[in-house]
Amino acid sequence: FGLYQGVVEAFLQRPPRFYHDLLLLPSAYEYLQSGADPWLAARVGLYGGLFLLAGGAGLWLWRRFHHSLLAVSERKALVRGLSVLFFLWGGEAIWRQKEPLEMSFLGAVYEGAEQSLLDVANQDRLRASLEKGGVFRFQAPRPSSSPLIDLYVIFVESYGRSLMDDPLLYERFQKERLLAYEPLDQAGWFSFTSVATTPVFGGRSWLATASFWTGLPIETQLDYDLLKSYAPPPSLVSLLKAHGYQTLSFQPGSSNPRDPHNNLFGFHKLWVRQDLAYPGPKVGWGEIPDEFTLKKAFDQISRHNRPRLFEIKTVSTHSPWPRPPGHEGVFNPETAMHRYLDTMVYEWRELARFIAVLKDPSLVLILGDHEPHIDPEPEHQVLMHVVTNVASFQRKWRQNPHWHPGLEPPNLAPPYAMTDVAQWVAKELELWQPLAQKDRLEQSR
Repeated sequence: FGLYQGVVEAFLQRPPRFYHDLLLLPSAYEYLQSGADPWLAARVGLYGGLFLLAGGAGLWLWRRFHHSLLAVSERKALVRGLSVLFFLWGGEAIWRQKEPLEMSFLGAVYEGAEQSLLDVANQDRLRASLEKGGVFRFQAPRPSSSPLIDLYVIFVESYGRSLMDDPLLYERFQKERLLAYEPLDQAGWFSFTSVATTPVFGGRSWLATASFWTGLPIETQLDYDLLKSYAPPPSLVSLLKAHGYQTLSFQPGSSNPRDPHNNLFGFHKLWVRQDLAYPGPKVGWGEIPDEFTLKKAFDQISRHNRPRLFEIKTVSTHSPWPRPPGHEGVFNPETAMHRYLDTMVYEWRELARFIAVLKDPSLVLILGDHEPHIDPEPEHQVLMHVVTNVASFQRKWRQNPHWHPGLEPPNLAPPYAMTDVAQWVAKELELWQPLAQKDRLEQSR
């Protein structure tokens, strides 16, 4: 139990929740099976071996200790009870060097029961909102004279605020990012930057993207499974489809073409890893370098009428951050942070090339899904940028304290919640109106 607890706390930055963690096993197995991170696979094997050794030693000690006491005591029921308490409470707490009541198995069971009650309440609220039509059920009448804006939502894997932790490394990265962005600046594009909080850390990006699209807090696998029972759930995608948008999604990280939940939000067309038909050598966990995916996406622009919604999920910045082919490295691969920033430089070069060739009025949202698994004390914050060639947006966003001109986030403004970002986008496109105060109170009841 202590080994399981330690692994969950190290990788997911939260206490263990057995049922939730059990539901994540298929995704964990797929990642390990990809062979993208041999060191992680070795550590998992080591933890498994330690678990078996500890379990075997515990059973041997149990038999020795338990039967020795039974041999000299007539109060066998009491001895059995004390033995159980020792191994499940005191012994585990001593081994973990934590307070017994705080970190014991029994304490974790109690905490898990409390969390389960909260989960049930959250699921009830989520189900009630979905039954009523979700956040985006109130559409705003669109003026016929207003221009139709193409929307590109690009989820950048592991684009967390922690890349700013080391000032010297971040300064080097910022110089490379500005160099990549320079052609866009010259072509009349402008950008604003903000920060969003995400419900996950180091993985489980589908929970973050589901929170974005639905505007609802999808924080656990149980929430996501409930969402799947409403497929396609009400979301920004369904709102845009109702306004005549052609919706396309590119997901090179989805490796099972037969999984019906790849297209959970009902895009008109979806490309998963096999559909992209990448002919080159496999690179990292996602296997396909992002420059290939972005080129495939660009090829589809002229084949679909405006207005268009493109969702693109990048994979080249996924751990363990191997250097993409043809990319001249900026950082030496000394540490995980160096490799991570190197792939981020590559990502920005490719994103800038993709945006530079867009001709129609467009709003490009570049948004991280979660922090990378590097920072030992993550803030669960991701960077996001809006890049556009529509001049009217510039005048409006300069007055918004949540956004800072350029590629640097504002210093003092509070971050957006991930659930609020899509609502902000829909409001900027004049497609949606927020709930009135009376409706909000009724919804909270």
